[in-house]
Amino acid sequence: MCIESNLLQRLSINHFPFYLLIFFGSWIYYTMIYIRASAANARSPINDWYRDNLPTFKRILLAVIVLELALFVFFIDFHFFTIKHITFTQWLLLASIPISGALYTFDLPFSFLKKFRLVGWLKPLIIGYTWSGWITIFPIIGWQMQYGGNDQPVFPNFLLWLQNFLFITVLAIIFDVKDYEIDTRKSLRTLPAQWGIKNTYRYFILPGTLLCIAVSIWFQWMQQFSFSQIIVQLIPFGLLLVEAIRPPKHQSIFYYLVYIDGLMLLKAIFGIISIQYF
Repeated sequence: MCIESNLLQRLSINHFPFYLLIFFGSWIYYTMIYIRASAANARSPINDWYRDNLPTFKRILLAVIVLELALFVFFIDFHFFTIKHITFTQWLLLASIPISGALYTFDLPFSFLKKFRLVGWLKPLIIGYTWSGWITIFPIIGWQMQYGGNDQPVFPNFLLWLQNFLFITVLAIIFDVKDYEIDTRKSLRTLPAQWGIKNTYRYFILPGTLLCIAVSIWFQWMQQFSFSQIIVQLIPFGLLLVEAIRPPKHQSIFYYLVYIDGLMLLKAIFGIISIQYF
């Protein structure tokens, strides 16, 4: 999705180490979450699998953290002179992404912040902002660090950011549907737990999907993409719309991990194809 963001804004792609930083950074984040959950004896097939393989994963995690730190030092050293031209506003944007992730994941030393990830309506918004920043803000400002020098500051297209934000926020709400029974038992007031599954689809998932499609078409029109490019880019949104309008029913974890999570990968693939081949 980072590559897609560059290509949709007609920029060259970043250097390969940048994508390794993004990949290993996200892998470390989610692996640490599952290791913490397995250590806390949280019960789920995924946590049980991590618990059974915990020593191996801890060794792999340590090795990947060392590799990530080495890549980070290399990136800073290689682009030291251009990084100095990043503006204060750009640094604020970059900093807001890990901060939002921290608000979602960790109990911070301020009592009013401890509940952020427990606020049902806020939870998918935080996920949407963190992910959209990771795949929209980081690669574009990273591109300036690598190619822009002391030229004018480069910012991600707002409509592209909004498209990604809405797309991932809707997916996050669908994942809350998956956890409906667990969240209800824990009194975690997610949207499905408060509104019910059918109403969540009717009042949040479907409108959010339609708004996401509208923003996408607006962005495509502003970028003056061809008709064929627009059709190809809209395929993942059509698949999301199919999920939004179908009658809600219980699905396996495999369905959510492959189809729902997979829509992010499909969005990137079709976005890249639309630019490269149409």
